[in-house]
Order: sequence, then structure tokens, then C-alpha cells
Amino acid sequence: MSDKRLWIALLALLLLGVSLLGGWRLARRDGPAANGDRAACDGPVSQIVSVGDIMLADGVQKKLDKHGYDYPFRNLGDLLAGADVVMGNLEAPITTHDQLYVADKKWSYRQDPRALEALRGAGFDVLAVANNHVLDYGPEGFVDTLEAFEAAGIRGVGGGRSEEEARRGLILELDGATVGLLAYMENYGAYEKNGWFATGDRPGCAMMDVDRMREDIERLRDQVDVLIVHCHFGRNYKPPTRLQHRMARAVIDMGADAVNGHHSHVAQGIEIYKGKPILYSLGNFTFGTSGRFPKGEQGYGMVARYRLCDGRIERVEVDLIGVNNKLVRYRPSVIGADEAVPVLEALMVEYGTQLSWEGSTAVVELP
Repeated sequence: MSDKRLWIALLALLLLGVSLLGGWRLARRDGPAANGDRAACDGPVSQIVSVGDIMLADGVQKKLDKHGYDYPFRNLGDLLAGADVVMGNLEAPITTHDQLYVADKKWSYRQDPRALEALRGAGFDVLAVANNHVLDYGPEGFVDTLEAFEAAGIRGVGGGRSEEEARRGLILELDGATVGLLAYMENYGAYEKNGWFATGDRPGCAMMDVDRMREDIERLRDQVDVLIVHCHFGRNYKPPTRLQHRMARAVIDMGADAVNGHHSHVAQGIEIYKGKPILYSLGNFTFGTSGRFPKGEQGYGMVARYRLCDGRIERVEVDLIGVNNKLVRYRPSVIGADEAVPVLEALMVEYGTQLSWEGSTAVVELP
């Protein structure tokens, strides 16, 4: 057996017993977030937790080796509890393949297979892979990642062994709602020339392209109650760009119910466009570099909880987390209300989005 096949087989054995009930009908986890929700809604309630960029490698590696791969999640467990689905953006391949795909790329990352065990243990069900790092170690490393997902019982979205697979999306049966997921990456610089995007039978990511997205959204729209689209777009450590605004609104116009953004590594605002939420960037969740935050200042990510009632999104709940690793030492934690309220309120000013508050959790009610 090859080394690659061996570690995938070992990972499968290690994760044996971590299973999804009834195929991709997902079971709600016990936790404080589940308490009382059903009484507040006349019909079935489902909850989807979404986080931003995840990468368990690079600067955090020494702490992972010393404290275990669950180290970055130890202050965040309550935010993931009670959800029917937990999803995030996996920002690097999980592979033992050691040959860089683009030798002169400024930043390239890969994660040890132990990272996936920790992600599954933290509760992740779905990982978006349409981003600018999952092919850092080539199609070989990317396919290793997809195979590792399959062994672990995790679903990937936004990438595949072919263009058809990369654009296929996911359909999840939750309690009282059918949810569709799609994911796309903005075409930055030379990524298309470098073979980052899936084409024909070539492995890769789904490209953010208006015509392709429209086709995919129209294909899924009639099969689901709620359709959420992940968009890996914008610029690192910058406010939302005009392209983000244009593309996110176009995705809603095409028929999506929510846009779930990431890539910038910082939290950005939430816009309610035609009654639908656009989360321009969730920022980092557990990202293994030191980051480029102002010296001595906290950096922020968001953990979003989509609350579905009677087959529609009725509200989005947002918790702010501190992610400047020079301050949190690669173990993000929840930001208290005294700090979260002014930070999140300021992010909403551009869009006129109204927040109500339940402790340190911001609530966006939808029409």
C-alpha cells in the first residue's frame, strides 16, 4: 500500500464511529444553542453555523505538536454546539504530498492529516474548498484532501476532481428544511493560467463566474428550500471591494438566499439585500499565521448562526471572536459585549443593518 493510501486508511479507522445519521440528514448536536429554539418557532427549526478561514499549519505548528490539534478550538466549542450543520472554509490542503504547485507563490500551506481529525472532533460537517490555497501542493495534494474528507465523513463544496464535481454543490436534508450549498473563488491574478480552477476532467476549484454561477443556482434552486453560496472574494485585510458588492448582490438576484463570504481574514459588514443576508467576510476562525493586524490591536472574525424556521432563514446570529494570533496565541476566543457591540455596530453602518443584542451575540432579523 502506498504511503498516501496508508494514511487515508489510518484516518478512516481513527474516525470510525464518527458518522452522519441517515446519509446526509444531519443530527443536531447537544449544546446550549439548541435550548428553547423550537418553542420560539411555530414550525421545524434548523441551525447552520458558519465560520471563516481555517488553516492548522505554519505558525501554529509548534503549539499543535505540543498541545494537540484541538488546541485552537478549545475556547470556541460553545459557538458550534447545538447546530445541525457546521461549515467553514478550509484554506489549505490536507496532504503528505510535498511538491509545491507554483514554486514562486508568495504563501503556500499544507496541513497534516491530523488536522482533519481535529476538525471532525470540533463538529465540522462541510468544508468549502474554493479558495487560493487548496491547490498549493497541486492536484495531487488537492485530491488527497478530497479523499481524506470521504474517509472522515466530511463533505467538501466548491472543488472536485472535475468541473462537474466542483460545481455540483451539496443538498442537505435538515429538520424541516432542505438546504443547498455552493462555493466559488474569485479569479485572482494568474490562478486561472496556473490551473487552479476545475476544467473538464482536471481537478480544481469552482470559479466565480456570473454565467457558471447562474447555471448552478438555477439547477439547485427548485430542489431546496434554502440556498447558501460561499464566495471567496475580496482583498486581504481590506474593507469590501466594489467587486464583492457587485458579485454578492448578483448571487442574490440569481436566486440565492444568503451569501457567505471569506478570504479577507478580517470581519466585514452584513448587508440585507432584497431581504436576504450578505455576510461579506466572516474573517478568520482558526488560521495558523500571525496575521497582518495593527501592532497591539485585536483582529476579529465572526461566527454566524443561520436560524431556519419553516424552511427559510428567519435570523442570523453573530458572535465576534478575537483572532490576532500575536494576542490570542493561536487560540481564538469570544469577544465580550463591551467590545463586540461597538465593533459590530461600526461594521454595519455602511449597509444600515440593524442589530439587536442577546448578551454579546448580535442578531439580524430578516423580513
